[in-house]
Amino acid sequence: MKKLYTFAAPKGNESAFTLIELLVVVLIIGILAAIALPQYKRAVLRSRAAEALIHARALKTAVDSWRLQNGDTASSNRPKFADLDIEIPNVNYTTEYNAQAQYWDYDLRIVNFCIRSSSGVVKQPVRYEICPNANNNIIQCLAELNDTAANNLCMYLGGTFSQNTSGWNYYSIK
Repeated sequence: MKKLYTFAAPKGNESAFTLIELLVVVLIIGILAAIALPQYKRAVLRSRAAEALIHARALKTAVDSWRLQNGDTASSNRPKFADLDIEIPNVNYTTEYNAQAQYWDYDLRIVNFCIRSSSGVVKQPVRYEICPNANNNIIQCLAELNDTAANNLCMYLGGTFSQNTSGWNYYSIK
């Protein structure tokens, strides 16, 4: 029977990696991945929260514009999404006051409308809400009381702690 391949020791200038060297390289790659993955996840959460803040500011501007056009300054009146001069990409309008996007839920049913992180199509590991105030230019970031990651996100967005109420910490973002 003819051998297809034979293992031979390197000759002359040829070199090969030993099993120990290969294991060390795999170990180093594993350690780097273990360090980098949590940082990557944190960066993704921060970018999604920053995007939600941008959407909240755009919606606040659209709601303010609607109130000025309709001569309605009462903060208790709420426009529907169809009334606003804004188009939110990639959303499913579940009601005339609600829209669901991939990572969060837009809710115009309350006076200070909110963008919720945990209600989108893809459930978020961190629960927070971003709610522009109808009467001033302050945007509130709400984080669950015991959720350190959500509280850190609100502070990352520039929020300063203002109060805690019924299980939520409120951060003011100007």
